Amino acid sequence: MKGLRDPLAVNPPAFVKRIVDAHGFEINLKSQPGKGTEFIIRIPIKN
Repeated sequence: MKGLRDPLAVNPPAFVKRIVDAHGFEINLKSQPGKGTEFIIRIPIKN
């Protein structure tokens, strides 16, 4: 079980953003109280 000291348990969107930024990807969030959060992560395709 995750405790409050675990960064994933405290703020998952911030954790995801750090990973996405580190790889140069783009992230957008849509959040609605009582309905949840939608994450859209864009990963560029290299030709």
